[in-house]
Amino acid sequence: MLVPVQKAEASFVKIQLSHPLSIRSTLVFWLVLLISQTQGGLEAKATGPSTVVGDLGSPQGGINFGNPGYGYAQEFTISSGLWTISQAWISLGDSATMPGPPLFQVRNTLGSSVGPGATVLGSFILNPNDIPTGFNFANILAPANSPFMLGPGTYWLCIGNNQPVGGFWVPMATDNTLVQGGIAGIINTTAVALSSNGGQTFSPPSLGGWALITQLDGTQVPEPQVWALLAVGCVCFRLGRTPRSKSFGLL
Repeated sequence: MLVPVQKAEASFVKIQLSHPLSIRSTLVFWLVLLISQTQGGLEAKATGPSTVVGDLGSPQGGINFGNPGYGYAQEFTISSGLWTISQAWISLGDSATMPGPPLFQVRNTLGSSVGPGATVLGSFILNPNDIPTGFNFANILAPANSPFMLGPGTYWLCIGNNQPVGGFWVPMATDNTLVQGGIAGIINTTAVALSSNGGQTFSPPSLGGWALITQLDGTQVPEPQVWALLAVGCVCFRLGRTPRSKSFGLL
């Protein structure tokens, strides 16, 4: 049944398509949730990189040398998370000053019984002048040439004396004294491989029960759900900036 509307009264019905407050409320909700999810990651960034794998607190159990042409590779495993690696540490002494930096890389694995592969996943800059002279040792910091990412898997940290003269001492820890302080992985003490060409290639692991005293540092990449929350927050922000709700008048 149709009910006539008297135009004289000019009844005006307002139809609101959307309410700005509902959009603002949604935006606030998602932003608060996003902040709560990422607070831990922001705090981690504020305090610098974390120790991903390895530990410099291991006592020295033996010493080897790195004359020209020598090299060592240490197997390690990352068990969880995706990490941006920014720096590495290694304990070294100076047997004779090298004219340039040694090779210092992370490579892929061909297997624990085979050794490192040829694929370089990331490299570090180690200043030979930071190595103390004489029969002394120090933990040497080597920043990455550029930060690189490592996820769960097994890798090799390779150091090689590719300089024509000079060399370094390499202290090692035994498997029963090795400290494992990394929050995302372990050093594998069953696999240390040797090189006779400055770290270009390595023979199958032959120093079982020993490990290089080394450490990899980095920051964890946010998990996918955090990125999803950020995307939702951006969408809500965009909606909040749309023109105010439209109204239609019906006479």
